[in-house]
Amino acid sequence: MRRRSFLAGAAGLIVTFTLRAEASPLTVESDSVDAYLVIAPDGSATVYAGKVDIGTGARAAIRQIVAEELGMSPERIALIEGDTALTPNQGGTGGSTGIMVGGIQIRQAAATARQGLINLAAAQLKRAGWHTDVHLSFPESQCSDLLRKKITEFRDTPPVAAAVVAAVSAANPSRAHTIILDGLLGLGSKPPLRDPILAACREINRLRQERGAHVFAVDQPTGLNGDSGETDRNCVVADFTVTIAAAKRGLLADNATNLVGRLEVVPLSDLPLEAADETVACAASLQGLLPRRPFDAHKNQFGRVGIVAGSRGFAGAATMCAWGALRGGAGLVEVFVPENIYEIVAAAAPFESMVKPVKSYRD
Repeated sequence: MRRRSFLAGAAGLIVTFTLRAEASPLTVESDSVDAYLVIAPDGSATVYAGKVDIGTGARAAIRQIVAEELGMSPERIALIEGDTALTPNQGGTGGSTGIMVGGIQIRQAAATARQGLINLAAAQLKRAGWHTDVHLSFPESQCSDLLRKKITEFRDTPPVAAAVVAAVSAANPSRAHTIILDGLLGLGSKPPLRDPILAACREINRLRQERGAHVFAVDQPTGLNGDSGETDRNCVVADFTVTIAAAKRGLLADNATNLVGRLEVVPLSDLPLEAADETVACAASLQGLLPRRPFDAHKNQFGRVGIVAGSRGFAGAATMCAWGALRGGAGLVEVFVPENIYEIVAAAAPFESMVKPVKSYRD
């Protein structure tokens, strides 16, 4: 399920909040909305504010705050300030005071939006017949009225104090059908983990270890630094990680292999990406090295590989080498093996390869 698909079905997501612009001489009535965050069906986000902050770097800082919470690129986030046709006029602030007095509210709004996206995904899964439940890393009493309403709409088990474990047990006793979506923290988060996120990560790992739950991480496993690959000792161990637009460097670090699991990149065609100095070796990036061959092509036109491998007890080495050479694009592959394992290798090797016995490797 792609973010864009379920957002299109939900007509986007809007989170309202209030920027307490203490330096501004203008205010709005208590029942008015002076700022809001909108996530459009195409996956982009826009922050509308009723004040204008002329501090150096303030606009970039606001976009970065939202990007960190939503796990999005800052280039996908727009900021509209002081448009009185869309928001109340609160005047302006200076010296970057807008970040000091409004940064917390902006971050909370973005975090609420992220939770709302997870709720939308869960609601669609429920309509498809899945048992779904959401477990917050903070008390539900701290949620906005709208967020609590959305949680109630799709939740088909009553709230439980024991968080994940009780709902998972009631959902399905089968180990093979328990799936956990890790959406605790997104890009920009760094270890070490702290409660209540720390406790949630430990519970997810316990369920995976003891109950065979399958863990899917959104953007990156919670507890992993997406830039450096640095990890917390209680980092979520994911079986599958879905990251947006491009593979982040930290997801490919050696010490992240056992935490990321299988990595899948969800492309965003309308998101421009800078040219990278490094390329991940995968089917997509290597496809250009093996163009489609003409229908009248012959195996002798695409290189020849001779393999000398295998011995008694190690017949598999020759077979694996043959498969590797063929998948690497070689046209004609010859496998030379000792006579005492010839029949074993000939039966197991790919049909396209030619297995030939030799009396001795010295021959």
